Amino acid sequence: MSPYGALQVVTAMRKLTFAALLVGSFLAGPVSAQSEADWRMFCTDESALAAFRERVVESDRPLLDWELKLRCPRIDLPTSALHETADPSLETSHTDWVYEASYSADGRTILSAGKDGSLILWDAETGAFIRRIALPQGPAPGAQSSYAYVRSAIFVGDGSTIAGTKDGYPVLLFDASTGEGTAAIPFLAPSPDDFPPRVAATADDVLLIAGPGDSVLAVDLDAMAIKYRLPGHGTAATAVAVSESAGLVATTASGDEAVGLPPRTLLWQLDTGDKIAEFPGEGDGLAFSADGARLAIISGGTVRIYSLAAATLDATIVVHPLFSVFDIAFTADGQGLITCQSHPILWDIATGEIVRHFGPFSDLCHTVDVSPDGRFALTTSMASDLKIWEIATGTFYRRLGVDVHPPR
Repeated sequence: MSPYGALQVVTAMRKLTFAALLVGSFLAGPVSAQSEADWRMFCTDESALAAFRERVVESDRPLLDWELKLRCPRIDLPTSALHETADPSLETSHTDWVYEASYSADGRTILSAGKDGSLILWDAETGAFIRRIALPQGPAPGAQSSYAYVRSAIFVGDGSTIAGTKDGYPVLLFDASTGEGTAAIPFLAPSPDDFPPRVAATADDVLLIAGPGDSVLAVDLDAMAIKYRLPGHGTAATAVAVSESAGLVATTASGDEAVGLPPRTLLWQLDTGDKIAEFPGEGDGLAFSADGARLAIISGGTVRIYSLAAATLDATIVVHPLFSVFDIAFTADGQGLITCQSHPILWDIATGEIVRHFGPFSDLCHTVDVSPDGRFALTTSMASDLKIWEIATGTFYRRLGVDVHPPR
């Protein structure tokens, strides 16, 4: 579900490029000279903002206005959680960026994946650390790159099995109760320098694997065999999502220019793997509504939302004109969408308007997941802690782990 490192790096670079423009034109200093205090000044002092705008080239002023629109409403939001983590020790926390986190089906446990090379299980109610699962250390054998990050992790089946992905490795399976490794899925092993595949899972132990190559694989973990292949993705499948309530799978295809195959999103029957629909355009990430009636597709800084019964475009939300959205999640009623970019934002799908911003959130937001009861949003970022937000109020409800402010 989460967008991966390449997109994160590109977005971060774009963000820093714009920051450099602002700092260079106003403060005549390095990017590091920019601070929240600078933005506070722009948001609260009209004369300072007017002088600032004069120093920004005219073509970049709309982008400045967009940044102010996103930053100003959240400058005074609380930075402390209503409930801090039960154990602030670094021994029971991630120590680098957290790439992804998600709830178990019963909402009692949270699973997170970090750049520090580990998965962590947490008690969702108390925020307490349960256990750490260490993946193989270092880059995959034969890798030219030094990257070896754990990009994602999900619960499979009844939650007793965990699937984790790490740069250059096949998908790895673990016993959730012990943290012990149980198997590796070699069906779509990336090359040593590849980002790992995207994964999604069902309650009956089917793991869907999307990555380099034309096909997405549905793997029956009970039989440890391929159940079916979903073809037609071109050079790569860039995302996969499952709606068990609607019996659907969605995948995004990069296409293949060499054979005239365009990027698009494909919709499939979950039980048979039969294709039932296509939606044109690039896709960087996917999310189904809880009832499976709607599908949201990330394309750069824009999210397209489709009604699946009529196969029509319901809404288009422009989160940012330049910077890419990393992840999305529907609210429980399917009427709201939470986007994850510079920070989490709740949107009203019917109006396309912002309902609320979540937190000051000075680090790029990596992923968002909504709790099974629909009450909370769980986010990860370029920080080493996880944050839980009360969706109805925007309250920063709980922090899991410690933020050591890892370098960008």
